[in-house]
This record gives sequence, structure tokens and C-alpha cells, in this order.
Amino acid sequence: MSHAESSVRRPRPHATDEGGDHPPVFAVVVAGLAAALIFSRFFLPAESAAQGDTLWIVAAWMILGTIAGVGMLLRWFPAPRIDRMDFAVALWMGGQIVSSIVVVCSSGDKRSATNLAWEWAGLLVIWLVVRHGMVDRSIRQAILRALVLTGTLLAGLGMYQHYVSHPQMVAEYAPLFDKLHTATGAELAAVKQKLMRDGIPTEGAAAILFEKRLRDSREPLALFALANTFGGFLAVSLVLLLGEVIALWHRGGRWKLMLPLILVAGVIGWCLLLTKSRTACIGAACGILALLSPWIQNNRQLRRFLLPLGYAVVTGTAIVGVLLAIGSLDHQVLSEAPKSLSYRLQYWQATSRMIAAHPWFGVGPGNFRQFYLQFKLPEASEEIADPHNMVFEMAATGGVFSLAGLLLVLWLGLMRYRGDSQISRESEKTVDAPQDGSPVVFWLAGAGPVLAFFGLLLCWGEWEDRLIILTLVWFALGGLLAVCWPRRTKSSVALNFDQSDIVRAAAVVLVVHLLGAGGISMPAITQLLVLLLAWSSGTAASDPATTPSAARSHLGTRIVGGVLAITAAILLVGVSVTALFPVTQCRHLTAQGVAMSVSRISQNAEEPERYFRWATVADPWSTEPWRHLFEQAATDGIRSNESFETAVEHLHEVMRRDPHNFWGPRTLGRFSFQRWQVSHRPDDCQLAVNWLRRALVLYPTNSEIEGELAIALNAAGDRSAARLAAQGALAQDAIYHKQGHVDRYLSPELRQLISPLAEAEAP
Repeated sequence: MSHAESSVRRPRPHATDEGGDHPPVFAVVVAGLAAALIFSRFFLPAESAAQGDTLWIVAAWMILGTIAGVGMLLRWFPAPRIDRMDFAVALWMGGQIVSSIVVVCSSGDKRSATNLAWEWAGLLVIWLVVRHGMVDRSIRQAILRALVLTGTLLAGLGMYQHYVSHPQMVAEYAPLFDKLHTATGAELAAVKQKLMRDGIPTEGAAAILFEKRLRDSREPLALFALANTFGGFLAVSLVLLLGEVIALWHRGGRWKLMLPLILVAGVIGWCLLLTKSRTACIGAACGILALLSPWIQNNRQLRRFLLPLGYAVVTGTAIVGVLLAIGSLDHQVLSEAPKSLSYRLQYWQATSRMIAAHPWFGVGPGNFRQFYLQFKLPEASEEIADPHNMVFEMAATGGVFSLAGLLLVLWLGLMRYRGDSQISRESEKTVDAPQDGSPVVFWLAGAGPVLAFFGLLLCWGEWEDRLIILTLVWFALGGLLAVCWPRRTKSSVALNFDQSDIVRAAAVVLVVHLLGAGGISMPAITQLLVLLLAWSSGTAASDPATTPSAARSHLGTRIVGGVLAITAAILLVGVSVTALFPVTQCRHLTAQGVAMSVSRISQNAEEPERYFRWATVADPWSTEPWRHLFEQAATDGIRSNESFETAVEHLHEVMRRDPHNFWGPRTLGRFSFQRWQVSHRPDDCQLAVNWLRRALVLYPTNSEIEGELAIALNAAGDRSAARLAAQGALAQDAIYHKQGHVDRYLSPELRQLISPLAEAEAP
């Protein structure tokens, strides 16, 4: 047997913190593909997973899991040595999957629950690959540096949005909203058509919120949908970069090399402040404190520590002052912090009641908002999709088992219990920075935006040219920053500081942020947490005492590999059949039907309906095509008995697929009342009363629903009930006025109708 053949057939030990052989080629390839998949998520809206936008990434992870399993079968890839950390992760994520299965077998939004169940299954594969496959220190370093580079790139995009694109948007749309309030007739119709064509709401609370954010908010978003989520990502990137700068400084790094990194940290920090994310800033402060803990533990370093700390405090204060002075950071970031905390306390109080009602399996992933509205406090405003706290969210959506798993993962991940962080402290030695396969992994991470581009194009038909530009900028920045990152550095015994400490500090950042912000159910954020916790907790396979040659037989490795390959292949089929294909086909067919309806390509009204019905067959759990079918039938439903019955049937189909959502009963109640105004049949009016009552049960603090119920009750002849409902609506509206929730105020027209009912004498 030749030397080349033997090197392929015999597994080589993975490189550890003690040095050793370089990672095998197969492991580098798997790590590089994993890096591309990991970073593709940061260039897609993190909040769209429940709609199935990133299911193609889950399918890709299943393919990668199959490849890794085959590699284990052929002994080209190390088999994982499962420990208590892995069991904790399985409990955490398995609880979410089981809760999704409960929703599918009972009632709830089955489509969202199924989509997120597959996302959690994909995160389990990510955990195995990241923790047990990327055990080589240089590969980990390459991933972390790619993460810093991505944070830098998105921070630059965020600053461009804040200083250039958002002012342009204000200049374009603010005059249109002014006309929306004052124009009439044809001019008003033209303004509405322009806004609707650009996907901007023109009526109701959504329009009020959009205009308020347009005029008053300039927070950068990058490619995220929420500034808070973007802020958490930036905070992690900032602490990782600062950790590397500190390590380079104490390992004898030259200022000429560190200065560009310091400037990059300034860009990320500046953009972080622009997001106005308080939780992200607090998390960053906690992470920096964790980075400085070696100085605090070592008195000999205090003198060297205090001076840089003083400079940092003065510089940070000056930056905040400049931002306040130029208007990039308003005073509300500080003055309204207590109000923000009070809002979160409202969310947590309502969520605790929801958890008490559904303790074991929760309400299911993707079903939080529907159930939350039943428990929302009267003084609360937002119809939130998560409780802005990862502990409450895991308990609410996955039940007690998922919560127990998360708490155990955090405990094991943030404590120093493995030797991985201790080996490098035994002696002064040379630590290899990214080399060998690590450049491959680093540059493949830069393929993330390209992968996101083709994913959007092939799955959803969306052409996002910004991703191509960002790819080019990513590689250009990577080439510049690579000069500042030395390939070999010396660790310091006195500093007592290494890679695992930096990763642990970054994990602290994200954990603190997620304790006060939403995002733990977003796969992009959860995979970031998985990445940090996996490498901060240590890896059983990286322990010298548990290398493949010492701890696992060849037969055992092959069995594990075979099981993983078969399981991942089965999961690939499962996610494709139950989620990816149905969601993709349904969305394409629905989009075609909508396009035909809006542009009126076909004069035959049955053409769009045909596409919507095909969409219902493609995805039996989706509510979207049934909503469009209702809207089509409702056009003539008020005057035509046949169309009315058809529209009601379509609405019932919506409610069967999302039974805990107040939208369906409220829409059916309003539609029935409109029908009564034409037909004057008592049955139509009573139908409106029944469904509006059902809607009020699902959303008891909605003053508009209660006001509409009062009007329907009065029309039905129940004056006493109408009086009580009108008084309840006005009382709830008074609470909203007291709290300043302008988006929840009763409309002047509705208030004018129900005020006489509330003041009427009791019969």
C-alpha cells in the first residue's frame, strides 16, 4: 500500500491545542462547506424562518450530515464522543421538535410549527458538525475571524443605511404620507397605489407604525428585519475582535498591525450604538468585562489594565457624546430605558400566565403570538412574536423539557469544565493561527452571501443584487485584514488568556442580549449561540485522552458513521417532502395568482382562483392561498348568496389551519355584519355577534374588536350587552391613551359610533 493510500485510509488525529498533525483534507472540506452554510444565514432575514424562507439551508445541512456520516463510515472523519453537553443540547432542541409534533397532532399553526421543527433538527446537525467536526484550533480561528469580518461588512452596510439610504427614503415617502392624510379623490387613490406597489401599508395600525418609524427612527438593519437582532450580532463581532486585539497586544503584537483592527472595532461599535439596542450594548459591556477578567484575577496586570481601561471609558464617553450632538443617537436611548424595561416586564408577566396554562409542551414553535394575545396585559401594546427573553420563550414554545435543556446547556457552556481551555495554559508555547486547511475554511465562509443569493434565486425567484456586491466587498476586506492577523503568535502564561476565553466572552454577550431581547427561535441567532457554546465548553473529541485511536474502535466509528449517514438522508427526505417542496410550490403558485389579480393579466376571474386552489393542494397546511380565495369571493359576497357562502367557507379553511388566531373570527364577524347591512337578515347579524365574541376571546384587550361587537350587539337588539361592550372598548382605549400607544387608539369613526351606546341608560 502506498503512503498516499495509507494516509487516506487511516484516520489522522485532529490537531489540538497541544499541536499535532494537521486536520485531514476531508475534515477541512466538511468544515468549509459548513462555514458557507453558517454564514449564508447572516445575509438573509433572520426573522423569516417560520415562513419557510430558509428551509433550503436545512436541506443543505442534512446533505452535509450525510456526507459527514459517510466520512465516518470510511474513517475519514472523527466520530463524535457524546457527553453531557450533547445530551443537554438534545434535550433543549428535542423539546422544541416534540412540541411541534404535538401541534401537528392536535391544533395550531401546523405549517409554522413544522417549518421551525425542521430548523431545530438542522441546528442539531450544526451542533454535531461544529462541536465534534471542527476540533482543529486553526479551523475554529478561521471561522471566528470570518465572523468578525462579516460583522465589519454588515456594520458598514448599516452605517450606509443610517447616513444615506434612510434619509433618501424619508425624502421619498414622507411627502406621500403627508398627502395620504390630506389628499382626496383621484390624488388619494394614486398615493395609495404607489405605497401599496412598494409594499407599504396605507391603513390601520400598520400604516401608523410604518410612518412613525419612517419619521422618527433611523436605526440600521443591514439585512436583518429588526435593529435589535442586528445589534446582538454586532455586539458578538465586537467582543470577538476586541478579544483578538487584546491577545495580540499581550503577545507582543505591533501597533502597526493592531491599529487597523482597532479602527474596525470602532466601526462595529459605532454601528452598534446606532442600532439603539440597549440589550446588545449591555451584552457587549458584559462581554468586555469577561475579556478583562484575566487582568482582574492577576494583580500584576492591574497597572497595565487600568490605563487602557481609563482610555476606553473616556473614548466611549466621547463617542456617545458626539453621537448625541450630531443626532445619530437620541436622548431617548437613555431616557426611555425604564419604559423599555417596563414593556418587557409586561411581556414576561403575560408569558408566565401562558406558560402556566401550557407547561409541559408549550404552545409550539411559531405559535407564540396567537396564544400570547389571549394573555396580553391591558396596558401592553405590541402584538409580539416572542417574549423578548430566551428563558421565557423556550418555556412557552417548547415546554419544561426544552427549558431544562437550555438552562443545562448554558450552565455547561459558560463554565470551565473541559481541558480544552486549560491545555494552552500549561506552558509558554507557539499557537498556530489559521494555516493549512484554515484558509480554505476562511474563504469558503466568504461564499455565504453568494450561497444566499442563489438560494433566494432558485427557491423563491428573488434577485438580490446587494448580495453580489457584499460578496466582493467581503473578499476585499478579507484580503486587507489578513495582513493584520499574524499566522503564528505566542501565548502568554501570565495573561492566562486563550481562544476559548474569547469565545466564552462572546457567548456571554449573546446570552445577556437574549435575556432581554427576542431571537432565540431565529436559526441565524441560535446557530451563532451554538457556535460559541460549542467552542467555549470544550470538545470531548479534542481531549488527548479521547482521540479516535485511544477511545473508539474502527468498528464503532463505522457504526456511528453509518447511523448518522442514514439518519441524515432520511431527514433530508423528510424536510423536502413535508416542508421545502410544499412551501416552495405553494408560494410560487400563490405569487402567480396574486400577480394575475393585481395586474389583471387575465380578464377571466377564474384564472387567479385556479392558481390559488393549486396552491392549497401543494401545501395543505398553508393559510395564505385560502386568504386570497376569501378576498376574491368577498368582492361580490355581500350581495350574492353564493359568493357569501363561498367566502365563508374559505374563511373556515383559514381558521382550521390557524385556529388560535383572532384574525379569522374577526374577519368573519365583520364580513357577516357587512352582509347584514345589505340583507337585514337577523341570522347574518347574529352570526356577526357570535364570531366577534370568539375573536374577543382570542384577543380580549383589542378595543376595536370590542367596539365592533358593541355595534353588532346593538343591531341585534341586545342593548344591555351592547352597552357593556361599548364601555369596555372605551375603557381599554383610555388605557391605551394613558400609555401613549398611538397605534392602538380607536379610530374617530368607531369611537363616534360606540360612545352613544356606552352612555345609554341600562334597560
